[in-house]
Amino acid sequence: MKILVMSLLRMGDFVQIIPVLNGLKSQFAKCDIDVLVYKSTASLQPMLPLVKHWHVLDRELLQTALGRADVPLLTSFSLLKEQMDEINSHNYDLIINLTQTVQSGWLAGYLEAGRRLGLVTNAAGQSQFHSPWFRHLNENLRPGSPDVFHYADLFFYGSGLTGASRQWSLRETRHGYAEVMALNLPPSNQRIVLQCLTSDVKKNWSEENWVSLVQRLRKLRPHAQFVALGSPHEAPAIAKTIERAAGCGVVLYPAIVSLEGAHSLLLRTQLLLTGDTGIKHLALASNVKIVELSLGSSDLYRTGAYAPDSLILRAQTECGPCPHSSPCSQVEHTCGSQLKPEVVAEATHLHLQDDWTALSELARQNTPMQLFRTRVLKSGFWWPLNLAGVQRQQTVRQLINQVGWKLQLGFNEVSPLLAMGSESLSLRREFDSILPQESGAELQQELRLLESEEELVETRAFELLETVNRRAPALGQIQDFLKSRGVATLSNDWLATAPPDTTQLVVNIEGLRRLQSELLSQGRLAQLKSKLIRNLRTQTME
Repeated sequence: MKILVMSLLRMGDFVQIIPVLNGLKSQFAKCDIDVLVYKSTASLQPMLPLVKHWHVLDRELLQTALGRADVPLLTSFSLLKEQMDEINSHNYDLIINLTQTVQSGWLAGYLEAGRRLGLVTNAAGQSQFHSPWFRHLNENLRPGSPDVFHYADLFFYGSGLTGASRQWSLRETRHGYAEVMALNLPPSNQRIVLQCLTSDVKKNWSEENWVSLVQRLRKLRPHAQFVALGSPHEAPAIAKTIERAAGCGVVLYPAIVSLEGAHSLLLRTQLLLTGDTGIKHLALASNVKIVELSLGSSDLYRTGAYAPDSLILRAQTECGPCPHSSPCSQVEHTCGSQLKPEVVAEATHLHLQDDWTALSELARQNTPMQLFRTRVLKSGFWWPLNLAGVQRQQTVRQLINQVGWKLQLGFNEVSPLLAMGSESLSLRREFDSILPQESGAELQQELRLLESEEELVETRAFELLETVNRRAPALGQIQDFLKSRGVATLSNDWLATAPPDTTQLVVNIEGLRRLQSELLSQGRLAQLKSKLIRNLRTQTME
């Protein structure tokens, strides 16, 4: 079997899909796995021997050619078509598009395969997702909401894989090892690596804060070695930070290396302190502890450090996470200024000691900052646990919502009855772990309330569906209902344009079917969650 996996984003996004590559290799033992990536991501090639062939797009070359007067207008198109035709010559059995961008959809539509998963756009401009997980990603999930799935989980299930295990694995190369040796770092069993820069200035913590952090950490851990990690193009900025730290009496060793060198360094490091970066995801292939600073456009619920028992810190602001494409909307970088170096230093020190009790107390004393401990749940999802204290009602609802969607989106893959029993048992075990002081009576009360709410949602969804089927919906009520369920605001293209003085639906087949599908989905989801809750109630009474 020949499989092509498309990932046309940054290096960090590609590292997040490594569990998909490993999962495919496990499920199809004799398969050949190829990838289609941008040139910047291809630097991972020496570390991923499980990938047989790398198809590499030079996006900058294609874009540059489009803007040059001395290059014929269709040159980029011709180059791209030639490369896509070469890919088609490999005769793939399965193509999985894990990018979900307009460009990737068109390319996936042009490529030929016996089966395709992910966004595919045909010659008529019609898009299909070929998996309910990918449709859910594109149509339902709001940025910054705790009710979303981590991308690593969503892509894993969307690729048709099952199970709770996520395997990150990268091979250390001779080149990477040689780069680290060439740094001539003194031996240390307390090496702390700082990745100070990210791909988005809004996700950066200020140089002043980084230097202040190292000063404070030096007092807490006088024998620690501090290393500033960066790529060659980040070298000037790293040099400035090192110089400023030296002026404050702190030694920061430079580590300007390739991705192979970064991986080798992390294999010999105790803790990584980083923003939302590709290096953070690269660290998942080592045993290094991770402290992540979630700032600006960083959405920790989608891209947080996946390794269990990682520590994520963020400032709770109304404007975050902000869009990647827009500048900071505040007079000052609010999320960065509210993340205090003294708290980050103390949290890092405690994390190195595995003192989660003290970290919880630190979180309670420093609101509106938030500290999260990451978990990988028995239900097969990543979860950030708020160390300031678990809110029983919110936690129970969010975990049930996750599993409800899992049952809904994977409904045709397994026996619903069998899945319901195993998922409710996994949830019960998670409640025992996350809510250790929870009494059976309190949990029963919360479950009864939630079951009643889901039954009302089910009734309302099917009532509204009936109005749509009769071509006489109250559009405002449908909008309000779907918004309350976390569905992205109903866009006008779902429906035909109706006269301003009426709420009647003007017949539009495509819009009508999408509206019916969404209401049916919400009704069935509420049904599944009700059944799941009843199973949980039975188990908590045993």
